[in-house]
Amino acid sequence: MEYQHLLFEVRNQIAWITFNRPESMNAINRQMTREIIEACGHAEEDSSIRLAIFTGAGERAFSAGMDLKERTEGSYSFIERRHQKLAATISVSFIKEAIDKGIELPLEQGLRLEADISALVATTEDSKEGPRAFVEKRAPVWKRR
Repeated sequence: MEYQHLLFEVRNQIAWITFNRPESMNAINRQMTREIIEACGHAEEDSSIRLAIFTGAGERAFSAGMDLKERTEGSYSFIERRHQKLAATISVSFIKEAIDKGIELPLEQGLRLEADISALVATTEDSKEGPRAFVEKRAPVWKRR
């Protein structure tokens, strides 16, 4: 399977999905969003894959979050905005909760849990502060620790 911004490899029943835009610290743009969704669908459909691990190419960052340069290119679809906002506002506590609760859930229930947590993250002030600080070229001032 060929992707423009992802590397997809299966080894020992594990799908390795690598964000491959190291020049932009793996910032997620529209094309990458589509590719992530497609790769996740492929991993879900392949019964030989038992786990998917996401990683980032390069040494600077897993992902810088949403590609802010693309904000000026017009409106995003709902799913693109949702995935980019999630990528820009990852919270360790929410990740731990999703892992703890979701590890034993069937895929459909796990995706529902992810959607619920994403909606919760999107309501926080920190979800707006990170991108705002980035655009303003200043250190973010986080409310939640």
